[in-house]
Amino acid sequence: MYEGSKHKLGEIVYSVVYNFLAKIVGFITTLLVSLKIGTTLDLDLYYLVTGLIGVVCGIIVTQESYYIVPKGLFIKTKLGFKSFTKYYNNVILIYTIILIVLAFLYLVFTLNLIEVFSKYSIDQIRESKNLLKILAIYMFFTPINTLMGNILNSMNFFRISTFVTLISSLLTILCLIFFDDLGTTALFIGASLSSIGAFIYYVLFLRSKEWVFSVNFKKLKVEFTTDLLYANAMSFLAYFKGLINNYLISGMGRGVLTGFNFGYGLHNMPTFLILSQIKIPFSIKISQLFHEKRLTELNEYIISVLLLLIYITVPLNLIFFAYSEKIVHLIYGHGKFDLSTLNSISEVFGNLSFTIPLSVFESFLFQIFISFNGLQQISKYTYVNNISLLVLNYLGLSYLGLPGFAYSMVFMYLIMSLYLIYFVNNRYNFIRLKGVFLQYVLLLFVSSVLILLTYNICSKLNFLNEFINLSFGVFVYLVAYALVMYIFNIGGNVRPLLHQLFQSK
Repeated sequence: MYEGSKHKLGEIVYSVVYNFLAKIVGFITTLLVSLKIGTTLDLDLYYLVTGLIGVVCGIIVTQESYYIVPKGLFIKTKLGFKSFTKYYNNVILIYTIILIVLAFLYLVFTLNLIEVFSKYSIDQIRESKNLLKILAIYMFFTPINTLMGNILNSMNFFRISTFVTLISSLLTILCLIFFDDLGTTALFIGASLSSIGAFIYYVLFLRSKEWVFSVNFKKLKVEFTTDLLYANAMSFLAYFKGLINNYLISGMGRGVLTGFNFGYGLHNMPTFLILSQIKIPFSIKISQLFHEKRLTELNEYIISVLLLLIYITVPLNLIFFAYSEKIVHLIYGHGKFDLSTLNSISEVFGNLSFTIPLSVFESFLFQIFISFNGLQQISKYTYVNNISLLVLNYLGLSYLGLPGFAYSMVFMYLIMSLYLIYFVNNRYNFIRLKGVFLQYVLLLFVSSVLILLTYNICSKLNFLNEFINLSFGVFVYLVAYALVMYIFNIGGNVRPLLHQLFQSK
């Protein structure tokens, strides 16, 4: 009887690789959108609707993490694989019924739904009504695909969901290439077809692993627990922020919502790439040291990791801030995006760059709690963080426009990073992190002076083309940054970490 993959490490490695490639392919997709579609209301509406669908997927992920997966694993351990499949078949059936209802309501009340969750009027979106209805397919299949991906994760097939994401992005690219004469419609069709393709792949893969799909209405039931309701509330808060942001931005003019999504996505790429590469090896090492009670070594290791992340992310932060307009115009300026959309992308991308070090810093501190089995102790932090961000994003966007969103994000990441340092120092008194944040502030100041000097020098080289000017400016800054690090021996304490990063003891 089949019970899942036994090769966890190999699956994790494949998952990381596929996830990395999926991000790259996703980035290529955004390039094609800028080249072939440009600034349209249809594109704004696409990001609005997919944002709504993302909320549904997020709630499913929450159900899985806090209730469904733990219970499923318990059933598989105690009763076997056959009972495990029966349990998940009932879960799939419940979600299918819910999603059929949601997709039907979306089809019937498309205009009304978008009017509620945006500042667009009925008259503005009426012409896009038929196009928007295509996304009902995407609305049904995407959450189901999320569920099936999580089922396979619980069977230790971690690579499959990331592989499917990669293939889905490639299918969308093919639609944009071969149906480019359809404009935005090609993107809508690509998203819907890729969701169907992903569903078919999941079903066929599960069947190849002795999964028997069946329906049993007699055993169909939904269980609610206090923990599940608590988790759902936390998840809803996290995704509700996005709905509010989209609602406010939709009233700022055509192309602004698209610009926001492109700028936000561009800013997230380096953060994701850094975290995806360091999370697994670092967390394994931290857990090992903690359980072996090597607390002094653990403190030194955590400090070294945090300093390494600061040394990497601070220059990225300042390069993106100083050269945001040049970078955005170089990437997206050769397509059909108008100047206002490009400016929106630059504005979001540049201002949000200051969150890169802070968000990586915060994520790693969170990972410490996971490694120490202390996530429950800091659960209140998530509520405070989400509620505060919701309020600040609302105030920032309402009164300051797009820059206000970035300011609120930077402020919250700063406050929450300081809070997490305080929390870690008090809960785990063998860890001393106060000096780490001081080094971040000092390095940010020194690097700001360096980027200001090098930017002003290179900006005078107007005879160079845009790409060479950008490349030369970044090169000069990085050389100056490296020299300062070397002369003052900044970063000497993290060199052993780089050597042993992927070594196991």
